[in-house]
Amino acid sequence: MAQNCSLREVDGESMVLALQPQHMHLAVEPLTSQMEEKVSRALDRRVRFRFVADRGNLGTPAERRAQAASDAQARAEASMDADPLVQALKRDFDARVIPQSIKPVEPGT
Repeated sequence: MAQNCSLREVDGESMVLALQPQHMHLAVEPLTSQMEEKVSRALDRRVRFRFVADRGNLGTPAERRAQAASDAQARAEASMDADPLVQALKRDFDARVIPQSIKPVEPGT
């Protein structure tokens, strides 16, 4: 649930978290109380959540992760297309690259 939330407001011990409508079903017990407990422990103070539906671009961790994966895929495809060997294979053998076969390399591998 936390991966799909965006912080909207903090007022004392209350935090307003926005969820897109398709994720509002996640804002139920026991998920909410477990998340409140973990955040309260991390902040060393009592925290209560209030969830609101929001259709805007929330910038949630899940959205940022999906955008990063999309960006990495686009870079991998562009890198493959720019590779001199790939260009030669296309030119000399009428080869083609299947975009779904290209996978980004994870950092450190």
